[in-house]
Amino acid sequence: MRSLTRVFREYGLPEVIVSDNGGPFASSGINGITHLNVWWTELGIKHLRIEPASPGQNPRHERMHREMKRLCTRPPELNLNAQNRRLRDFVHDYNEELGSPDNEDVPPVELYEKSDRIFPELIKLPEYPSHWETRLVSSNGGFRWDSKRVPVTMCLENKLLGLEEIDDNLFKVFFYDRFIGFFDANYSRIEDEPSRFFRQHVNRVP
Repeated sequence: MRSLTRVFREYGLPEVIVSDNGGPFASSGINGITHLNVWWTELGIKHLRIEPASPGQNPRHERMHREMKRLCTRPPELNLNAQNRRLRDFVHDYNEELGSPDNEDVPPVELYEKSDRIFPELIKLPEYPSHWETRLVSSNGGFRWDSKRVPVTMCLENKLLGLEEIDDNLFKVFFYDRFIGFFDANYSRIEDEPSRFFRQHVNRVP
């Protein structure tokens, strides 16, 4: 995160980051939440993940990797210093000389505009509508509801969640504007999909 902090301070915050489903971008937990995308959410960055095994959904990123492998690793340099120089040369050439067929072979440097979204030194706490319930995730990765513990994820430790009731004892759970999952108070758990509660009324969820 330190490297990303430096980049965000220098170039501003993006609106969206697109990634695959590997670490550190996704996990096997609820909604694939990780410490990284929790931080992005706090910064107001929307995280979009492509479908599994679908690199074609992120073609620009895949092209960059393909060109980097072709120009920097076939064959690799004999030592680390030489390899680093070759990688720095690639960054310059890719950004300032190599154009993309998608943009009529115009190099990225001629299209890039620095983001006007400034990196915040202090994170603003989430605000939720007054009629929502709110819960603070404790150090054990869950919150209390009617004296029962509801597990969420350790990635949201000490984070404030908003709960919007959409049916009797059924809630949508949010962290800022990021949807986390469905909370069923009768089962004291959160699921990605309401169908996992095996309850008839959840089929009416909008």
